[in-house]
Amino acid sequence: MERDARKLRKLPLVLLAGLLLLCLGLYGFLYYFGSPLLPGSLERRYAGQVEAHQEELFQVAQAALQTGKAPEELPLPGTVKQVELWNYSVTAPEAGAVAFFCQGWGLTPSASYYGFYYAPKGPVAFQGVDVPLRPQGHGYTWEQEDNRGYTCPLGGGFYYYEAHF
Repeated sequence: MERDARKLRKLPLVLLAGLLLLCLGLYGFLYYFGSPLLPGSLERRYAGQVEAHQEELFQVAQAALQTGKAPEELPLPGTVKQVELWNYSVTAPEAGAVAFFCQGWGLTPSASYYGFYYAPKGPVAFQGVDVPLRPQGHGYTWEQEDNRGYTCPLGGGFYYYEAHF
């Protein structure tokens, strides 16, 4: 009888330990793969991708800026799902940016987009929208009506972006 009572007293501790291990495992998973739920984890993930595939990404960006369209024949490395041009002009292609879309969450008007872009002239707002960039942390924020976003340098002319609508 006393033995059963001791087992019952240990049960909450065992359940609590199991829950703690589950939470730590979930946190590790989200941290490793990147998640909007953990600030900075997506930025860290994309910085690693740019570092690992910088030459390939640079070739894609240069081809897009030279031709005015995303190259279809070059493979997209890592988690890149789509390439698009922002602010492209035939007369000044170097003023444009080549965006590498990686993931998005939600449905408009409550959506968020994440990825990185190559911009030889410096950081720009999402899709090259002409809004002022305000310094924040080691990057920049922008706002337009109810839209907002953040961008920061990853090195070599590449920048992380996130946009929220």
